[in-house]
Amino acid sequence: MTNYPQDPYGQAGARPPENASHPSPYEVSPRPANNEHSAHARSASDEPDPEPNRGRPKKRSRWIIPVLTGVLAFTVGIAAGGGSADDGAAASGAELAKVEAERDAVLEELEVVSSERDELAAEMEAASGSLDVAEELEQVTAERDELAGELETMTDERDAALAAAEEAEGQIAAAEEAEADAAAAAAERSFGNGTWRVGEDIDPGVYRTEGASSCYWERLSGFSGEFGDIIANDFTSGPTTVTIAASDSGFSSQGCGTWELQE
Repeated sequence: MTNYPQDPYGQAGARPPENASHPSPYEVSPRPANNEHSAHARSASDEPDPEPNRGRPKKRSRWIIPVLTGVLAFTVGIAAGGGSADDGAAASGAELAKVEAERDAVLEELEVVSSERDELAAEMEAASGSLDVAEELEQVTAERDELAGELETMTDERDAALAAAEEAEGQIAAAEEAEADAAAAAAERSFGNGTWRVGEDIDPGVYRTEGASSCYWERLSGFSGEFGDIIANDFTSGPTTVTIAASDSGFSSQGCGTWELQE
């Protein structure tokens, strides 16, 4: 059995007459389709995003407080009215479910707004730290440019040194080649002890040696080792000069030193 509160007619637990001209405190007026909360929601959603470049959904936190206030007022009204009739209780239950759904939506929206607030705080903190990073980057860039300039200077100096070294190597190679040519020319114009073929080992001409205490030389017409192969010979000491003819087959000397072709 439903216990009704004191009614305006002074009878406890009595229902008001149906034809009463004044409204019953137990009746719940249906909410208009275009309620204040929807108006707030539309007005809030129609507002331009103050920060369109941040890539976040539009904030609708401005209508959270009105909706929560409406939910609270409706809940207090339900508690005060009790449940006057079955049809009123059914309407109240539907309205309550609708309000609870709106409340849940508001809570979800509140979570989204809180998350966005946290993200914004993190971005602000990162932005404050990026200033120091920018200064450090600028300093490092300046140091890099300075080192790049020094490296370029050192590279130029190295290239100049390499060019000088190559030039010096070329000069050394040329000098060595000239020395070798001179030695080869000198070798063609001089010879020492031994037996030499004229026209192959030595050229014909006038040769001179500083000599020694005991020098023996001979011009040869052949290489058989017979005495008849000797065209001319002599034992000398000291400087000696010998003319080797182009018709000679060879020349041999022992203990005479170096023979040099005279101009």
